[in-house]
Amino acid sequence: MSIYLIRERFDMEDYLTVKGESIREIVVKKSRFIAYCFHIESVDVAEDKIKRIQKLNYKAAHNTFAYAVNPTGDIFKYSDDGEPSLTAGKPIYESIVGRNLTNVLVVVTRYFGGIKLGTGGLVRAYGQAAQEALDEMEIVKMQYNAVFEISTDYSLLGMLQNYFSTFDCVMEGIEYADEVKIKICIPFRQKEQFISGHRELTNGKQKLYSGGEKFIEKIAF
Repeated sequence: MSIYLIRERFDMEDYLTVKGESIREIVVKKSRFIAYCFHIESVDVAEDKIKRIQKLNYKAAHNTFAYAVNPTGDIFKYSDDGEPSLTAGKPIYESIVGRNLTNVLVVVTRYFGGIKLGTGGLVRAYGQAAQEALDEMEIVKMQYNAVFEISTDYSLLGMLQNYFSTFDCVMEGIEYADEVKIKICIPFRQKEQFISGHRELTNGKQKLYSGGEKFIEKIAF
């Protein structure tokens, strides 16, 4: 059984994801459960990795999986791949969203050991395998930012730097010429506060130029 859903869309916001990939194996009543975890950026990437693992484990009884993509996790899919309905893909999926993660794929391959586990046993085994693979991953926060470009006199630089330090900002670049040119990323949720504070600080005499919007990786834990 495969389920593919698109949840309601929301505005862009910070999100948690994983970095890199991991493999974990557990054995439950002689059945081997091999869990693979990956960071993914699209459905196409997820589906390609699933096909590669299916090819690698073509002798396995089942190659089940779940993934969530997009900053809000609004596109997701899970599959039982022949296991009883909702005993494999759903617990894998719940292990992902239970940690508020997105842009994550977990594939759990099962080599049947000859002993049936029952529906409850399957749910626990697939969930445990997925959790252990996720435990091996580095969790990162992708922070949604507004990017600003500022040109300033040297006499105002110290004041501006003190102001920037009151925000969870990332300095993307600074160029020293006749004026100082600054490129800075401000968390999108602080955008309006930053603009109004800058206007007050400079008496409206210094312009902020928009440099667009982007995600920046931050250490989550």
